[in-house]
Amino acid sequence: MSIRRRSSPVVTGKANLGRMGNGHRWRAGSSAAAMVAVLITLGACAPGAAGGGAVGTPGAGEDAAGTTVPGQGAGRAGTPTQSSEPAVHPVTTVVISGDPAVATAVASAEGAWPTVLAERLGQAGAPIAVTTAGEGGGAFVPDHPAASSFVDLVRAEVQHSTQLVVFHDTSTEEAAAGAIEEAAAAAFKATEEAAPDARIVLIVTATESDTREALASAARGAELPVTLVDAVSDGWPASPDQEEFADRLAPHVVELVGALARSGAFE
Repeated sequence: MSIRRRSSPVVTGKANLGRMGNGHRWRAGSSAAAMVAVLITLGACAPGAAGGGAVGTPGAGEDAAGTTVPGQGAGRAGTPTQSSEPAVHPVTTVVISGDPAVATAVASAEGAWPTVLAERLGQAGAPIAVTTAGEGGGAFVPDHPAASSFVDLVRAEVQHSTQLVVFHDTSTEEAAAGAIEEAAAAAFKATEEAAPDARIVLIVTATESDTREALASAARGAELPVTLVDAVSDGWPASPDQEEFADRLAPHVVELVGALARSGAFE
């Protein structure tokens, strides 16, 4: 005797699997077995089943349609790596100075403040590669006709790849303030022509107020950015030795040099 019973339709999503017409009933036996086989087959073909995920759930590395997404999924080739910190490159630096101590040491630069400054900045993660264009008697306005002006030294040493030019004039007592401002402006202009992307550091150790103002005015009028270091306003000693000079200067330039070292401008 065959057994019949009334059953409710089975619904998965919007599809009615195994639903009979109105008034029909489920039949036990071979019909039920066939329905089970159909359900198993459909389940095996559903997206995500082969990957071990839930039915209808994308597997690792697949989008909603089951398509493999490049670079996704553990162990797949093409997986993006974490972005690294910018590379640090020594900042190409030219020091223009009339300091006799710098001029004397220019061949080896040992013991002179540019070398000490490079050591201090390197320890702070802001390295520089220094070329020293020092000449005794060199200045914005030289005292002796045979001495080189800072414009001459810029044209001789500053290259297109130079990132930083540091000026320090120790012979400003004899020249008039107006002549100093004009000569400093010309040196800054020559720097711009040689290295259009460079930055300038101007160290002012003069004690005369009109000379200091003349140099500050030239810095304000420069096309290139100028960092002005006023040693008098900053409380530097009157005659610092080379090491102390570098130690006083380093805090004024370390952030600028660090930014240039990571800029990638000359990669």
